[in-house]
Amino acid sequence: MSALAAILLGLLRGVTFFLPLSYSGHTAVLEGFGLNIEPDALYSLILSIGGIVSVALVYGGPLRRMAGDTVAFFSGRYDNPLGEGRLPTAVRTALFLLVALLPSLILSFFRKHAVTLSDKVWFVCFAMMVLGVLIFTADKLAPDGEKRDRTATVFDALLVGLGFALGAIPGLSPVALAAAIGLTRGFHREYAARFSVLLTIIPLAVSCVTSLFGLFRGGVSWGSLPWYLIGCILSVLIGALSIGLFHRLLMRKALHRLSFYLWVFGAVALVISFFIG
Repeated sequence: MSALAAILLGLLRGVTFFLPLSYSGHTAVLEGFGLNIEPDALYSLILSIGGIVSVALVYGGPLRRMAGDTVAFFSGRYDNPLGEGRLPTAVRTALFLLVALLPSLILSFFRKHAVTLSDKVWFVCFAMMVLGVLIFTADKLAPDGEKRDRTATVFDALLVGLGFALGAIPGLSPVALAAAIGLTRGFHREYAARFSVLLTIIPLAVSCVTSLFGLFRGGVSWGSLPWYLIGCILSVLIGALSIGLFHRLLMRKALHRLSFYLWVFGAVALVISFFIG
């Protein structure tokens, strides 16, 4: 991968991975137009670590509480005299996140079929425009919800997780679909934003592991490491800003504004693909 491609991919990932703009859609379209931005195992590992860092920069507090309270609760060291036998809030969220990832685990067996769709630029463009419709509809029409950690249910988590899993289809967005379904299930907008972003932690960690195995299979461009690190830094910083912007747009009921970008980008890319395809 060239230095320019590495930096471009870092920028692209930072902007589109957490915002509902479809990272998979942008990369598929650019590759369909002849730009080689497919990362090797080393860059995939670095970018996945960078994604985790971005989430930690924004939601470090909730992550620490979830980790600490969960360990303390299941080891019998959690002191919650007012809990009346209920699970602590942070522990409920941690368990909901695990439940929400079950659809991704089940649908992972069909992932190879979904990935092949990235070669069809027309499909990716259409999916991006559909994503715009889903975001617009959920943001504009979903009633204001009040469900948070205490009042959300396992069924809510499963449905949000199903949206997250389907977001792996090229042209869609896991975070966007998870948040959209969360809104329709009555999630408070802050909780919908936080929950959908935190869902990315475990998949990113799994990506780190698979990329590590890829390093042992060879084909790594170690000479490109400096450019990979620059791309990663950009991805981390812009990714953290994107998470903050995603939260702000969702809270202000302004997330639907990004739909116009998806419609225009998808339509223009679709027209171009007919001429060069």
